[in-house]
Amino acid sequence: MKLSLIFAALAKDAPILKFDRNKAINPAQPALTYQLIANWMIAERKSQGLFQMNTGRD
Repeated sequence: MKLSLIFAALAKDAPILKFDRNKAINPAQPALTYQLIANWMIAERKSQGLFQMNTGRD
């Protein structure tokens, strides 16, 4: 019962973690932002299915 109350409290609140993807990784190179990493992760995940489909084909 207590656990369900905790989840109910979390659902009503604002997001727990906010992350600014536009922040520079290195202030000396402002063009390198965390958006680059996010885009890379998205592309990697999308291409994983294609890789698995083509495994074993020759």
